[in-house]
Amino acid sequence: MPAVNLRHIEIFHAVMTTGNLTEAARMLHTSQPHGQPRAGAL
Repeated sequence: MPAVNLRHIEIFHAVMTTGNLTEAARMLHTSQPHGQPRAGAL
């Protein structure tokens, strides 16, 4: 099982708050492809 770090939790929280990965990426000032593998790992 991969280790979970603070960035993983931030991405997870953003996805839960916004309801989708695109908006979460925008909220975190990153690209969707950057956050997608991390979100998928959770």
